[in-house]
Amino acid sequence: MRIISGFFKSRKISIPPGTSIRPTADKVKGAIFNIIGSITDFSVLDLYAGSGNLGLEALSRGAKTVTWVDHSFKSISTIKANIKALAPTTVIPNCELNIVLNTVERSFEFFFKKKIIFDLILADPPYNQGALKSIQKLLIQSPILNNNGILIIEHGAKDTEQIEEFQKALLRQNRYGQTIVSIFKNPSV
Repeated sequence: MRIISGFFKSRKISIPPGTSIRPTADKVKGAIFNIIGSITDFSVLDLYAGSGNLGLEALSRGAKTVTWVDHSFKSISTIKANIKALAPTTVIPNCELNIVLNTVERSFEFFFKKKIIFDLILADPPYNQGALKSIQKLLIQSPILNNNGILIIEHGAKDTEQIEEFQKALLRQNRYGQTIVSIFKNPSV
């Protein structure tokens, strides 16, 4: 797996050993970032971060702040190792990097209480387990997405039926094999 564009273009990143992590494919990752365009100076949240792949790509493309959330110690250790290998603060001196070992639900509560707001939320949850609907409901209960912010969720085909009540917030949906990328405006606005 590698970073595909920006400051760290072509640099390899690791995935957590011995896990069932399904990293976002380069084709899908490239499509996601091409759709959203420039993210210079954005504050980015990478949920279900796994290897940190999406957040590292955002950082490479100019995000000012990146926060990774995962409940797995192996994933968090891998994200830390990937950050250390890239040494982003030597290339991007004022970037802010945060790594959170916690569930998505508890993280939302924490960010909301601390009034931490993100411009872009990237989520690559386990497919077909109800996470798509859960993330959107969390955003309504704990609005941590900028009013003009974007939520991007990578999911499986069976998860598509979970977006019915959030159809008004859906901006775009693209399919890449078994993977679907749904892009939403802030559902709480």
